[in-house]
Amino acid sequence: MHGRNYRRYNPAAILLHFTGFIITLQPVIKTFYMDGTHLSPRDKADAEKIFRLKEKIRAGGIGYADAESNAIYACQPFLISLAMGIASEVKPPAGDEFIKMVFLIWEYFKEDAPIRRKMITPEQFECIRSRHIAMMLYAGKEKSRSRKDIYARDTGLVRSQALLSILFNEALDNRILAGMDQTDRSIIMMGMKCLVECFEEIKYGNT
Repeated sequence: MHGRNYRRYNPAAILLHFTGFIITLQPVIKTFYMDGTHLSPRDKADAEKIFRLKEKIRAGGIGYADAESNAIYACQPFLISLAMGIASEVKPPAGDEFIKMVFLIWEYFKEDAPIRRKMITPEQFECIRSRHIAMMLYAGKEKSRSRKDIYARDTGLVRSQALLSILFNEALDNRILAGMDQTDRSIIMMGMKCLVECFEEIKYGNT
């Protein structure tokens, strides 16, 4: 699912792509986790919301997953396909951690009215993923300084900075995910970023 289009490329290029986003997001990650005094009121509220949602998903367990899966299927069935694809590619417990990320992204956006009216499509997701692959190939040919500028411009276009930062930090700090194959982890995190961008396109009317 996630890996089909990425695995034709050199693993080193995939890891460089993932690392580019991590380096770009590091100052934001540090702000959210270590130095909340510098957060704007909006960012602080956003981060607090995400941490509450993470706890809701963790505490809800199987019961939460079953109930919320029905709601997702009724509104955004592509997410179910995405979760099933992850489950088929990544065995537990790492697969379970990634599926929690899918739930977190859903929880973050689900109250926005446009999300209830318009569905993410495989074509939309594939279009965004193809753009990421093109960026990966282009950035890989550039010098380090130019690569930083490319990733800074790209991440700057994402409005949900707190969500993106917390997701990527989870990929680094979660001991279960830290122990998996780095290329596979990087590929799936690119998919998570694509999913956030799909929701933002619908929320802000960019589709």
